[in-house]
Amino acid sequence: MKRFSDIVKEVSENFIHEAKQSPQLLSDMAKMEYYMAESYSGRLFVELLQNADDAKSTRIISYYNNGNLYFANNGKPFDESDLIAIARSGASGKQRGKTIGYRGIGFKSASSISNDIVIYSANTYFTFSKEKSSKILNMKIEDVPTIRIPVFLNEVDESISEDVELLKENGYSTVFVFKNVDIELYLEELNEIDDGYFIFLNSVYECVFDIAECEYKYEITRFTEMSSEHIEI
Repeated sequence: MKRFSDIVKEVSENFIHEAKQSPQLLSDMAKMEYYMAESYSGRLFVELLQNADDAKSTRIISYYNNGNLYFANNGKPFDESDLIAIARSGASGKQRGKTIGYRGIGFKSASSISNDIVIYSANTYFTFSKEKSSKILNMKIEDVPTIRIPVFLNEVDESISEDVELLKENGYSTVFVFKNVDIELYLEELNEIDDGYFIFLNSVYECVFDIAECEYKYEITRFTEMSSEHIEI
């Protein structure tokens, strides 16, 4: 069975080959990503929340430290299909009308708050980085999308690895780190959150935020009474 680190390297090589074969297409993707980041602005938390629920997570935490935004869940770690779905627009296995996220498009809005996203899952670090991708492809940075080529990381900043280790000790399995984040944009989205965000989830029962003045803890309880399903938030 392949290790996930080897899968990341293999998928990365395939995507790099595709990009080198069609640089104009990649440039068009960069422009489309910019458009999607604007159009889907304010949808990043919803996408991360739904993806965590799809991964059967029960607990979620999001916090801000050293200029980086963290979002962690304790669900099923990434596999190859998850990696490809998050990298390719339209590659998600979600079905329309069955979830609040669809086809991985919402995650592209992450490029509105960060162009350097580190992900830890399945004992592996990898990144979606506009700068790293442009250097690998020898292309102008504006002609390369942020979220396209997953790049395997042998090491990460010490501050990030320390935070990830603490999250792992507390049972979290997948961690998104948005480096040098535009935190104000994310806070704008969090300030719009209400109980309705959690009604249609299936697995998550705890969601904690600790970001500047935004300190919340949501607890979701699901139970059946007199043959009817009930949710308390």
